[in-house]
Amino acid sequence: YGLHAEDYEQLHRWLQDEIRRAWQNRITTMHMGRLWFRNLFANLALLPSSRPITKLTVHQPTVVVGAGPSLDPILPELQAVRRQLFLLAVDTAVPVLAAHGITPDAVVAVEPQHANLSDFLGIDHRSTLLLTDTFSFPPIARLFPAQNRMFFSSHPVDCRLIRRLTAMDLLPAPIPPLGSVGVA
Repeated sequence: YGLHAEDYEQLHRWLQDEIRRAWQNRITTMHMGRLWFRNLFANLALLPSSRPITKLTVHQPTVVVGAGPSLDPILPELQAVRRQLFLLAVDTAVPVLAAHGITPDAVVAVEPQHANLSDFLGIDHRSTLLLTDTFSFPPIARLFPAQNRMFFSSHPVDCRLIRRLTAMDLLPAPIPPLGSVGVA
């Protein structure tokens, strides 16, 4: 340790961060599990009438925007080139875009609670695609017509039900979970 103290301290920080993240994910799963499955069962009824996400094709350059601090500075440029690109926005970016007269081509929704429902007020549901998780808040999916609604599955937990639904090809294309904040 004495010869490489700095390296060992860095390794120790990394290990602590991995342990913290693992426990944080476990706690989130325990807290949100019941809601996730309630949403899954409600959204399963919408799957047959929705378009498969695997049918989504984009023939333009794609720009993905979130609601972080980098969005405001690019809004003027985004307005100028809007017609030349496919704009994919996270749900929380939609109100900011709408305030500047920008309508995204598609919106991604993964929030399992009602918190982001207001982000969809004022958006043209007939011309915007919704890419949503099977575990997301079902009323958001119901806002969009079936032909504009596409589901993916994040599989936030490994359980027998998810494995059986996957084996029976009842869940849409999966996207692996990437953290404890959102399921996808």
